[in-house]
Amino acid sequence: GLTPRGRARAGAGRVPAGRDRPREGTRAGPGCARFFAVQELQQYVAETADRLGLHATPATLLLDLQARVGALADEVVRATQHGRRPFRPGQDWEVLLGDLAFAVVTLADQTGVDTDRALRVAADRMYRSAMAQQRQQPAAESWPFSG
Repeated sequence: GLTPRGRARAGAGRVPAGRDRPREGTRAGPGCARFFAVQELQQYVAETADRLGLHATPATLLLDLQARVGALADEVVRATQHGRRPFRPGQDWEVLLGDLAFAVVTLADQTGVDTDRALRVAADRMYRSAMAQQRQQPAAESWPFSG
């Protein structure tokens, strides 16, 4: 049978032939590509993880995610001098967020999750939740002039 990674890549998220490489002028650096659709991005991350041998159990991948979130928190603590200054993302911020995103997509792929679908469902759920919250809150902005 297919492994979770194989299941995730065997379906609709498969990159069409000839599109497995970024177009000219879309490279962000050695081995990095930009402007992928989410499904293409998952494919690219999975292939990179395959080439680098980054296979691990979901539990290990979750620990890796936790460590990467910790690295982001450490960057915030350092950049704000332990909260004494406002946070302004530094040079490492994009790299750290990229590492975290790579780890999330790797976990999704290893567990058979279609990242594109999962993100769309999450965004829709968050939007509906925010709209429901807005409808439940009284119109505070009209307070001084209300009835």
